[in-house]
Amino acid sequence: MLTKSFLIAYGSQTGQAESIARQIFDHCNAIDLSPRLHALDHSEKQFNLETESLVVIVISSTGDGDPPENAARFMRRICRKSLPGDFLANTTFALLGLGDSNYSTFQGVPKKLEKQLLALGAKSLIPRGEADDQVGLELAVEPWLDLLYSTLSKLFNTQAVMSEVSSIEKITADMVGLTVEREQKREHEHVVSVPMLHVDAENLAFPEDGPCLIRGKHDLSSSENLRVPPVPAKFLISSYTDDEMEDDGVWQNGARFPGMEGDLLPARVVGIEELTDPDVKKPKKEITIDLGRDSKVNYLPGDAFYFVPSNPIEEVNFILKRLGVLHIADKCLTLSVDPNTTKKAATIPAYLPVKSTYRYIFTHCLDIRRAPGRPLLRAMADSTTNEDQKRRLLELVSTLGVHEFANFVRLPNISICDVLLAFPACHLEPERFMELLPRLMPRPYSIASYNKDRLHRIRFIYSLMTFTATDGRQYERQGLATGWLSNLAVGDNVKVIYQTPSKFRLNDPTADCEAKDIAELNIMMIGPGTGVAPFFAFLDRIRPVYRHKNDSGPWKHPNRFLFFGCRDLQKDGIHIDVLEEYCYEMMLNGLYLCESESENPDIKSYVHHSLKANASRVFQFLKLNHSLVFVCGDGNGMSRNVHDAFVDIVVRKGKVSRDEAVDFVKELKAAGRYLEDVWS
Repeated sequence: MLTKSFLIAYGSQTGQAESIARQIFDHCNAIDLSPRLHALDHSEKQFNLETESLVVIVISSTGDGDPPENAARFMRRICRKSLPGDFLANTTFALLGLGDSNYSTFQGVPKKLEKQLLALGAKSLIPRGEADDQVGLELAVEPWLDLLYSTLSKLFNTQAVMSEVSSIEKITADMVGLTVEREQKREHEHVVSVPMLHVDAENLAFPEDGPCLIRGKHDLSSSENLRVPPVPAKFLISSYTDDEMEDDGVWQNGARFPGMEGDLLPARVVGIEELTDPDVKKPKKEITIDLGRDSKVNYLPGDAFYFVPSNPIEEVNFILKRLGVLHIADKCLTLSVDPNTTKKAATIPAYLPVKSTYRYIFTHCLDIRRAPGRPLLRAMADSTTNEDQKRRLLELVSTLGVHEFANFVRLPNISICDVLLAFPACHLEPERFMELLPRLMPRPYSIASYNKDRLHRIRFIYSLMTFTATDGRQYERQGLATGWLSNLAVGDNVKVIYQTPSKFRLNDPTADCEAKDIAELNIMMIGPGTGVAPFFAFLDRIRPVYRHKNDSGPWKHPNRFLFFGCRDLQKDGIHIDVLEEYCYEMMLNGLYLCESESENPDIKSYVHHSLKANASRVFQFLKLNHSLVFVCGDGNGMSRNVHDAFVDIVVRKGKVSRDEAVDFVKELKAAGRYLEDVWS
């Protein structure tokens, strides 16, 4: 018999799956259930799946089709062949999968997990949810959550929580006094001039008519009864003193990052280089850091380090000013749980220090750039004193408005600054942002160099991203991480985290491959744009072994191919001279360069076009025993295009059906011979 106590478990790499799991946790608490929330890797420590009568799982796939790092051990355990077929005979599950259809491994982990759970005797409570970040997770997540909540309500005989909007005026009246009080308080404070985001409120970038962030379609804006979720319960309160705060060097309260096992490592910037013309669409830059000669990190080519960025000071100051706390932004702030909160098991988020400052929290702990979620917009609606603005915020979080939320909030990736600009009558307390904004997460970058005698010094390559003031974004901005990286100078100190070793490495998965054998590996490297970065490290590692073998006498050289693409090789090619030098040394016996904006018809536009143009050579390579394919780069369609190119090549040159070709490529992946490191 099911009890009100059940498990909610998540596997999350970027925090999205965890955020949805916490949303489910809060909802279930609100309807008087007793859920327990854990990362999947807490299995056999905090829970045992075989003893759980009901489990709700939210899990994502990484770019290479691997589980998130905080679910990897769980997946290995649950997939053990020694487990009996009735291992989970007493378990019922509901599974929501997150993914991105740009990747050829879309929904790979959720599908594999569902298959394994069923094979072990577990029963499915509702159909698996399949959310696609490419079109907006909410389009699948919200209907799946509605089905889950209604099913749980029937199962446990509880009342589903959803509210009808009936009286905007009452909440508006309640907020007026609070707003005026804050404004008056600020008038008496002296605020020193600080860097500030400036956007002309009269020239906000919205169309004059038609649906947009501030205006809904007629059927939505005219709906008399909006079904909206309840306002998330308040649970944080704060106080401040005039004491000076000293930086204790503990980042984000020392809390571990989800799915990351490494420690924060101090590093110093020792080199910065512009790799391309500064006027290209995405300028390529190189940064070199030094971990110190005492560093014990033993990484290999293919591995990555996470950089811990900070939010732009102009945007932080804008938010603090809008929240009415800029004048006390550097005062000593103390957080505590509101003793009157209705939130069950409320705690201060582990990544927020009990004692710090508003500036520290909004600069280093909260992600102010990620598109705000529906819970935050719901809370903002209740703190908005203008009836039209309040109504629009409620439309965006309503069941009927899920498509508009995806189109005008999630997909254009507007920030909380954009929302505050679009809804100037919103006066939400800063503590609510601390409760509802996501955690600021590190960003991974592949190492682009390797010298076993100088492992403490590492190069990285990145593209400086710029996002224009369109689609609801009210000001041009650089990417959060890449903009932060580009503002660093030689001598600056940074914090990095070594990513746990990946499968994206130079080794033969079907045999014992010692370091001396890496020069004999047949490898095909496909890296458009900054996706070429790890391959410089690959070739750095191969070069000394290769030269030693050449000096030792004749030997059979393997195939090493590299496919690189960019818009214009003259303007944004990355270290083309270095790649040509590898060809001159015969370390590369195939270098294929592509230009998407080339006027030369002999140069292929994209790497997948070049693969098809060299189909015979590619197919012969794939047939070699132990040959390895590495694909790295922006996954915005590239991963799927490359995958489809291989399938087409196998169909044409292998003279097999498409289904057989798909199976052939799938077998390469299963054998660890087709490896991807892609991002979106």
